[in-house]
Amino acid sequence: MAHDEKISELTGNDVHREPPASASAPAQVPDVATLRAMIHERQYAAGKALEQQLETDVLHAREVQEELLFEMIEANKDTPFGRDHGFADIKTVEDFKRAVPFTNYDDYAGYIYEVMEHGTRGVVTTEEIVHFNETSGTMGNPKGIPYTKRMAEILMGYSGAYTYFRSYVGAGEGLAGGRMLTLIESHYDTLKSGISFGSLSCKAIADARPYLAATTTSPDEAVFTKPGTDTRYLHARFAIEERDIRDISSVFITGVLDLMRYVEDNWELLVRDIEQGTIDASIQMPADVRAGLEARIEPNPERAAELRAIFERGFDEPITPAMWPNLLVVRSVAGGGFAPYTQRLRRFIGNDV
Repeated sequence: MAHDEKISELTGNDVHREPPASASAPAQVPDVATLRAMIHERQYAAGKALEQQLETDVLHAREVQEELLFEMIEANKDTPFGRDHGFADIKTVEDFKRAVPFTNYDDYAGYIYEVMEHGTRGVVTTEEIVHFNETSGTMGNPKGIPYTKRMAEILMGYSGAYTYFRSYVGAGEGLAGGRMLTLIESHYDTLKSGISFGSLSCKAIADARPYLAATTTSPDEAVFTKPGTDTRYLHARFAIEERDIRDISSVFITGVLDLMRYVEDNWELLVRDIEQGTIDASIQMPADVRAGLEARIEPNPERAAELRAIFERGFDEPITPAMWPNLLVVRSVAGGGFAPYTQRLRRFIGNDV
């Protein structure tokens, strides 16, 4: 069976679960300033600790890597994968190279599908697998990369706390205030085994759902979306209505560039909706999503007038310094092949962010 067919079989079932609706509206949530201060304190401390550990580790990189390698070999020698590859007899790095040659996904597929379908523990690792990260290879077939709790914590620690700490070092204490614009959306399924399958960043943001409404600009309906919802409109509309945005977070920089282009092309519609407290009839979304949003939004003619004056001056000069004067940081994959898009984004955000 082809990979995409197998993944479809495993995820296309009635076990799909969305995070509970009640999670988006906890009984008591501190005000924005308090929440941001709490998040800052936690992220800063965790990020600083990670940097200190990294600075220590890179001075002895080979020793650190070998220690980790043999720790994993010892812990997993009695798993089916470990037995099949003679982990118990591996004593040196050269032994490992001979026992575990270069491989591809197909070499692990049988072990992985066993966990995906049945939730069997101890097949590829003795640690409990808590998530399968959906990714695609050169042929575009989706693959499930197993993540244990420790793996997820390490990855999200570096992509979350560490990057926040480095951003704070560069941008200063102003980063701890205001709101954040996040373009990450949560789309993941639950496999027959009960393990989640999808982007790891989506899983992580779902865990933070109770606090998103108080710290970010996008409404719950834009992050935890229903099919047929124009999320780009929702991200843009609620972002430009907020004046005090300090940082923007997106998986890839193209997402931020796309949003800025959308604002440039549709600012009149966006401003009119902000002014009137409406959602234009041309914007696609399920009826219940529209009803829920319209019940909460209110006319904001003051901000609409401010935005209209800004946009009417045109987009020849960077627009965000006027729209979001406190914007300090954009956190995203923005180097390598994405570098050209980063430069194009400068037309909107200028060179000071």
